[in-house]
Amino acid sequence: MSKFLLINQAFVFLISVTSIWLAFWVLFANRKNKLNQTFFIMTIFIFLWVIFAYLGFSANELKKSLIWYRLNLGVVSLFFIATYFFSVYFPKKITESHFLNKIVLCLGSILFFLSVFTDSVIKNTMLKGWGIEIIFGKGKILYYGLVILLTFLILYILFKKYFLLSKEEKLKIQYFLLGVFIFALMNIVFNVIFPFFFGTVQLQHFGDYSVIFSLGFTAFAIVKRELFGIKVVLTALFVAMIAILVLLDAILLTQTPFIQIVKGIILVIFLFFGYSLIKSVLREIKLKEQLQEAYQELKKLDKAKMEFLSIASHQLRTPLTVIKGYLSMILHGDYGRTPKKVQEKIRNVYLSSERLTKLVNNLLSATRIETGKMELKFKKAPIEPIIEQAIKELEIKAKEKNLYLRFEKPKEQLPEMLIDSEKIKEAISNIIDNSIRYTQKGGVTIKCKMQNTKCKIEVSDTGTGLTEDELSKLFESFSRAATGSRLYSEGVGLGLYISKKFIEMHNGAIRAESEGKGKGSSFHIDLAMK
Repeated sequence: MSKFLLINQAFVFLISVTSIWLAFWVLFANRKNKLNQTFFIMTIFIFLWVIFAYLGFSANELKKSLIWYRLNLGVVSLFFIATYFFSVYFPKKITESHFLNKIVLCLGSILFFLSVFTDSVIKNTMLKGWGIEIIFGKGKILYYGLVILLTFLILYILFKKYFLLSKEEKLKIQYFLLGVFIFALMNIVFNVIFPFFFGTVQLQHFGDYSVIFSLGFTAFAIVKRELFGIKVVLTALFVAMIAILVLLDAILLTQTPFIQIVKGIILVIFLFFGYSLIKSVLREIKLKEQLQEAYQELKKLDKAKMEFLSIASHQLRTPLTVIKGYLSMILHGDYGRTPKKVQEKIRNVYLSSERLTKLVNNLLSATRIETGKMELKFKKAPIEPIIEQAIKELEIKAKEKNLYLRFEKPKEQLPEMLIDSEKIKEAISNIIDNSIRYTQKGGVTIKCKMQNTKCKIEVSDTGTGLTEDELSKLFESFSRAATGSRLYSEGVGLGLYISKKFIEMHNGAIRAESEGKGKGSSFHIDLAMK
């Protein structure tokens, strides 16, 4: 018996045993499910497909081989009918066209009749040195054309379903398509390329045998609830294919016992490293899944935090406004004269309520920004009055610390800009306020100029300065420099974060610069002219 026939027998035996096992494995997993039933029928046809192909190839008489080969193509026709109905139920039934079902049954029946009972597809067979060759008839093109049509119909149904399914169900289709891709690739190589270049169908059976890949992936997708990623499957498939090739080479193609032992040792070593490779891929995927779960959980917690801050800010702002209002009325004497000592204490309470109101407003702004609920009201407005108003509101604070607060106006009036004046004023105020807080002597200078098509605003101070690490984290929410935390303990690190977001909402940019500790810092804002 030739080595080629031995290899064929080995493949037929392996595929037959595997296909029967997969068929019953899936069927007994859920006998009443139509998906499992159609898979069972489809697998039985595959088993007969492989058996009839082998019998046709290895028959002793040409008449018998002709019968087996015709039955082989007839079973292939029935396989495509079963596969179509399988695709209707896989991974679950969404819609079904009874008209299309009838067309597929009709086409499949025509293929079966032409293949088995006429010589239009297989005209005859002839004996070759390696086995029995098929002589195709004029109906070969029609047969393969209908097979291709049915294949595209099945793929169309699956792709149409794909976008309507859950993540796990999509993965099941991916498994099926991976198996189909390998099957199609092997058939193109052995059933198209080889016959075209070598003028023989000697190796076509190896294309047929590759259907086991499609079968295996599909069975796994039906039965298993937890599916591995395609990356793991491809790695395992790669390892398994190389191992099978090495094993077949050692058993069938090597005659010297010593060389067989060496190849056996190589196979064992390869399997060890292959197993380690698969484990490492599994570990990597598991870590990614854990990170993804942690990320999703973090997103939920962050959303809950933002919702809490939003509710808390809303609830706090109303009573604070009332408190501020009454304290202001008392300070202005609306309820009569108050002793100086009492006035001093009330002023301190008023200033504390102002700071608390600003904190609440910052929290509310931050939550609206994070949740995408912050709305801007764009309107044409000049930038200089906005800067002047921000400076005016902070003049008293600068004087209390004996700091200068200067605005170096541009020589020429800048054109109006399409901006949300309130948000830009708040952004600039936060930056100036930050500079005043962390400056102990000297002061703060604000400059504004037009450069190309951008309005450039610079706020520089003679304050404590910043390190490179502090500069990198300066505009993050709830982030504060180390020196700032010591000098000003009341802040929470939201002012600069809000400023950055407001400026970015205007398609602008902001950056901070500092030569180091004790050398001051400067903030640069770029706003596009519109």
